[in-house]
Amino acid sequence: QRTMAELSVLHGTHCSGTLLVEAKLIHSCGRVAHLEDVDVHANAPDGSLKDILTDGMARARAAGCYKIIASCPINALAAYEAQGFIDKGCQMRRTIEPTTTPDIAGWRTLRASLGEEHPYIVARPVAAGDFARGALALLAQLTVVGDVSAEDFAAHIASMDAAGTGLTLVLEATNTDTQPPPLVGIGTVLLARAPTSDGMTVVRAHIEDIVIDQSMRGRGVGAQLINCLVGAARSAGASLVLLECSRVNVPFYAKLGFEQTHTSMAYYFDP
Repeated sequence: QRTMAELSVLHGTHCSGTLLVEAKLIHSCGRVAHLEDVDVHANAPDGSLKDILTDGMARARAAGCYKIIASCPINALAAYEAQGFIDKGCQMRRTIEPTTTPDIAGWRTLRASLGEEHPYIVARPVAAGDFARGALALLAQLTVVGDVSAEDFAAHIASMDAAGTGLTLVLEATNTDTQPPPLVGIGTVLLARAPTSDGMTVVRAHIEDIVIDQSMRGRGVGAQLINCLVGAARSAGASLVLLECSRVNVPFYAKLGFEQTHTSMAYYFDP
């Protein structure tokens, strides 16, 4: 059984960071690592940042990841590029007020219509039967899906259910005669408990792999899907939501309360 999202803390002599490894449906059920919270201590010697990047890359490779994404401050671009990272866009962050009573059991059972604008579109958790209904075809509008069987798809969902730290929502349009209703959107939120500088921990959410079917774009459906995922994260106790996007999509996410804080850098491992 695959671990859906696993966060580890990186400790160097003069620097630190966190590494979140997540399991994907895309890229033949590949794995992606997120290197974040990189902190080079004051008066650290030259090469300290390189040390933490090298450590993160080695751990990501050992975990079987096909790439590692790093959140990079603007003033550190050259150091990341020197290690082979390439600019892939922006990291966006949104601080939210977490609920005081997290719904640990129920946050992953969301089922709701998208409000007055789209009452006929229903958001619900992905199910194994969505393989036959085109869930992967939606993801293929975003990136390479690769070789994913019905068994792989079902195993991924089962692992997510067992871990209880992730939720993939699909959107189905109920205003047609087609039965079952067609899928018109998909997106995922993952939770991880991250350490803070004062020795405490906070629940942090990552939104991943957002796709709205081409036929439904430009109608506000994507914004509603993001809001659903943010709401689910809040009900689970998250206080921060992160996502990566292209620069052309920064205004879209800014309207939803996200702020650009870092450059998103990626390193791709050889197959």
